[in-house]
Amino acid sequence: MNVMISNTDDHLKNHGFLMHNMKNHHYSLSLLFDVLPHGSRASYPKEHAIAVGAEGRIGTAQNLLSRCNAFGLTEFQAKEIINIKLLPKKNGRI
Repeated sequence: MNVMISNTDDHLKNHGFLMHNMKNHHYSLSLLFDVLPHGSRASYPKEHAIAVGAEGRIGTAQNLLSRCNAFGLTEFQAKEIINIKLLPKKNGRI
C-alpha cells in the first residue's frame, strides 16, 4: 500500500491487524497509520524507507511482485491485487 500512495516514510508501524475471532485466530488488516502520501506520481518510482522487494527500497510494481511468493501468492494473484484493489483504474494494469 505504501508504494501505491507514495508514502516513502514507511515503517512497520504503518500496518496493524484486527482480530475478529480469538478462538479461530481470524485476523484482517487494519487501516493504515501515520502515512504521508507524496502527491503526484510524476517522480515515480520513489525510494522507500524499508525494503519493498528483491530490488530493495525502489517502489515499482516489478519490485513488489518479486517477493509475492513470500506471502503465499502467485505472480498472477499478486498482479490482480495490485490492479483491482490498489491501482486507480486510470493508470492501467500491470
